[in-house]
Amino acid sequence: MIRLFGALLFLVSASASAQDYSYKVVYSGGSLASVRSGADATLYVDPTVVRIVVDHLNVVSIPSNTITQVAFGDEVPHTLGSLITLGKQKKHLIGFTWAYYSQRGGLAIQCTASEYEGILLALQGVSGKQATNISDVPAKAGDAQVAANAHP
Repeated sequence: MIRLFGALLFLVSASASAQDYSYKVVYSGGSLASVRSGADATLYVDPTVVRIVVDHLNVVSIPSNTITQVAFGDEVPHTLGSLITLGKQKKHLIGFTWAYYSQRGGLAIQCTASEYEGILLALQGVSGKQATNISDVPAKAGDAQVAANAHP
């Protein structure tokens, strides 16, 4: 009985110490042809692989060391036409590109303000890449528009 209690206590403490690096995000676009823009997704970040899961299906698994660029920015819609103000709704966007043998791709995700910094730090940590603020880069710099124009 004591052994059973000890084993149960060990399992509970081990599962409590394991950190869950999963984030609820919205896929905003990129090179994942099977996913529509605006789809709810889960981003999993661990030391060896970054995964995107949509509807409980693993859409893509990207080895962390193949991430070539990480970028972030804010999209703030202000008006509809010149007369109707919609208000300021800040969208927190994070994008990244990867090159895995001959496969190249990129994507952009939208996340909540509370998870924005955590996702950004996690992606920088596993990839070793410094994130670029694309809000500070002119729109004509196509290379900095990480995931918006990414093609496989």
